[in-house]
Amino acid sequence: MSASAITKLKISAYQYAEWTLTSDIPREDPWTQITVTAVMRSDDGRVLRVPAFWDGGGIWRFRLTADAPGRWTVRSECSDTSDARLHGQEAELEVAPPDASAASRFYRHGPVRIARGGRHFEHADGTVFHWLGDTWWMLMSERVSWPEGFSRLTARRVQQGFTVVQTVVGFQPDTRPFDGRDANAGGSPWEVDYKRINPGFFQACDRRLRHLVEQGIAPCILGGWGYHMSFMGVERMIQHWRYLVARYAAWPVIWCLAGEGAMPYYLAEDREAQIASQKRGWPKVARVVRDTDPWRRPLTLHPRQTSWDDTAEPDTLDFHMLQAGHLPNAPLAAQNNLAIGRARYPGMPIVNGEPPYEGHAGTNLADVQRYSFWTSMLCGASGYTYGAAGIFQANDRERPTGDRPDGGAFDAVTWDEAMMFRGAEQVARGHALLTELGVHRFEPHPEWVKASLRWGHEAYPIPWRAFAAGIPGECRVIYLPVRWYHWEGPLVRFLEPEIK
Repeated sequence: MSASAITKLKISAYQYAEWTLTSDIPREDPWTQITVTAVMRSDDGRVLRVPAFWDGGGIWRFRLTADAPGRWTVRSECSDTSDARLHGQEAELEVAPPDASAASRFYRHGPVRIARGGRHFEHADGTVFHWLGDTWWMLMSERVSWPEGFSRLTARRVQQGFTVVQTVVGFQPDTRPFDGRDANAGGSPWEVDYKRINPGFFQACDRRLRHLVEQGIAPCILGGWGYHMSFMGVERMIQHWRYLVARYAAWPVIWCLAGEGAMPYYLAEDREAQIASQKRGWPKVARVVRDTDPWRRPLTLHPRQTSWDDTAEPDTLDFHMLQAGHLPNAPLAAQNNLAIGRARYPGMPIVNGEPPYEGHAGTNLADVQRYSFWTSMLCGASGYTYGAAGIFQANDRERPTGDRPDGGAFDAVTWDEAMMFRGAEQVARGHALLTELGVHRFEPHPEWVKASLRWGHEAYPIPWRAFAAGIPGECRVIYLPVRWYHWEGPLVRFLEPEIK
């Protein structure tokens, strides 16, 4: 491409255009040796600096998007100014109004952001976005086939009303780097010993992530698992995240720095030192994500228990996330941590990002799924992510289910069996009802209800307690988890006399 060539690009608002430049200068490790940036300038004076990603050989690509109609001029800058094919190239981007007929909610309403002054999420045009997630940690690997298996699972969740998928775009949980279980059709995320990032892995991820977006599901992208920081080091983790931002920030994604952010490797001897190092490292990575992402997609961290305890600087996150764990009393932990988080961070959404997985180790069946969902949402969660044994670990009939570090399997159930679990359908119906009632405006009101008589039987894992939340004067939702051999319901209190 000559220095004088100007590429013409056209898109609708909220969609993206791809601009490709090709260098003829050989480089051993292009991603770490140079940086390539596009300076976008709108007719009304806005300026964005958009990073390019290396896509193999001499190929560099920009993904460009805008949230409103208008015209942008684009000019490339390369840190190696002598590379005329990457430096000083020009393009024009014409942006039409959003496509109101588009199938994807994100092409009609825009990507997800945090609502101004509130605890909920919304699209770029202000339309409320209700977070109902599913846990697909290992589904960027080949453990679920593309396109047949992945598309079938996506269709099931779309039909049920799920809006988010949490997935790892990098080294997978419960695996040691380069043991092969993280690979997809394009290989592993990095070449062995982190010699160089591998674009082929991300090219295969593109197909899956794009399919989610087109079906109206927001990818919540994790860069790896907490202990991978200990293997990679902070600088390589930063390079990994720079790549994720350059490749996917133009899409309607949500960023999650890692899974179980302060988790040491299972077999490590220096566990406390690893935890402390990870807590110090994530703020450095978070700041790079912030500085690199021109569109500022929402950023969080999936924790062992709470995201504010898994990083040394919680204020580098845009919203918080909980993990309740998988014991029968796990929903109680979520209730307690929601109360703590809402008091400590009054202007931030909090998502229950890992409740008890349905069917995990043969436990946490539909009754626990209902209890976990309803109590989380009525205690103030801004979103809820379901999980199922077999799906989170992508168990497949054609491949060994070795998802533990020792090569064994957490669960024998396969993903296509797990996608039919009853609890997912019941959680989805609860989500639909709360969405219709305007749950984004709800506040917890435990004073509205008092459980009469006594607590449940000691053998039953769900305690005798009623939960209430809603909008004073408009709507009340009261949830009673269980009744144990008596028939008196809870006492509803402080009803407004003028409300019928």
